Amino acid sequence: MKDYVYVINGIEYEVKINQVLGDRAMVEVNGKVYQVDIKSSGLPFIVAPQPPAGAQGRTAPQVAPAVAAAPGVNGASPQPVQGKSSAPAGTVKAPMPGTVTRILVGAGDEVSVGSVLLIIEAMKMENEIKATAAGRVEKVLVHMGDNVGAGSSLLIIA
Repeated sequence: MKDYVYVINGIEYEVKINQVLGDRAMVEVNGKVYQVDIKSSGLPFIVAPQPPAGAQGRTAPQVAPAVAAAPGVNGASPQPVQGKSSAPAGTVKAPMPGTVTRILVGAGDEVSVGSVLLIIEAMKMENEIKATAAGRVEKVLVHMGDNVGAGSSLLIIA
């Protein structure tokens, strides 16, 4: 998907982001594949295995924030809008700007917490938008190909 070069504590790492599915990503660091869990803080972390005893040479850091894996993100996680809103209470909002590439539910569909509702492509990465509440999809407010901004209303769950 995307290739980067990071310098951490003076050591250069070639990082390739292979796949992003929800809160998990598969990345390759200097040719070795790792699973990345995207934490709720908005920053993904690479959890590397322990190097063999006596190993020398370059090894990946044990836990390294992968801030640069999301260029343009200031590190702050999206926060819900506080105060009054004209959107209904069950409105699902876009956590980031991007393009709607797939809509997986329609009006009348029953969804549970964690159900994937739609996919937004942002910075050439597909991001699953999941239901945070169970219910019935009342209305889908976007169409495939729509460009949405952070905080844009996507659909309503009643």
